[in-house]
Order: sequence, then structure tokens, then C-alpha cells
Amino acid sequence: MKENRKNRYYDESLQGKTLDELWIMAYGEKDLEERKAKYEARKLKPDYGEDELNICECPMCGSDDVPNVDIDVDLKSKNNRIKSIKVRGGKCFGCGETFYDSEVTDLLLKISKLIVDK
Repeated sequence: MKENRKNRYYDESLQGKTLDELWIMAYGEKDLEERKAKYEARKLKPDYGEDELNICECPMCGSDDVPNVDIDVDLKSKNNRIKSIKVRGGKCFGCGETFYDSEVTDLLLKISKLIVDK
């Protein structure tokens, strides 16, 4: 019963809101303006691409140096023919964390299932 009231409250509070209003609700006006400025600055970097991750800030360390790069992913298998593959993603130069979109992540999972030694 409490769950239904809670869901109804959220549905009603979001109903009829514009996308900008929803962003303001999520981040607040000041934080939203800062995020927009970071995004505009990100678009000016040479590695920016419409179909790329374009991470504005590393969620791990807060660095804004997370360019889109080709990343070599090591494959662990007894097969000596394929040792790694190169994929496109983001790499934080602050902490070294790598980021991939969902398509690359799915591809990596499929490849790892194919090459796992049984």
C-alpha cells in the first residue's frame, strides 16, 4: 500500500514537467549550470565526437581529463593468437579508470564467454 502511494506521488510530481524542469529538480539550478558549462567545454576538446562517450568528469576521481581514446583490452585465454583487442572508450588520466559504452561492454562480455577455457 505504501509503495502505491509513493509511486503515485512521484508520477504526479513529474507529470507535465519539461525536460529542463526535470534537470533542475535532479541537480538544482546552480549545479545544472555548472554541468552545462562543463559539457560546452568538453565539446571544444579535440577528441570530442558525437558518437563518443565524451565524459565531462571522472566519477571516480573528479578529473576533467577523460579523453576518448583507443584502449587495448587484454584477453585472458590459453589461445596465443588473440591476446588483446582495441576498443574505443574513455580513459581518465587522473586515476587511470577506463570507461566503455554499453555496446563495447556487451562485446567484451561476449568475447570473454567465447574464449574462456573450459
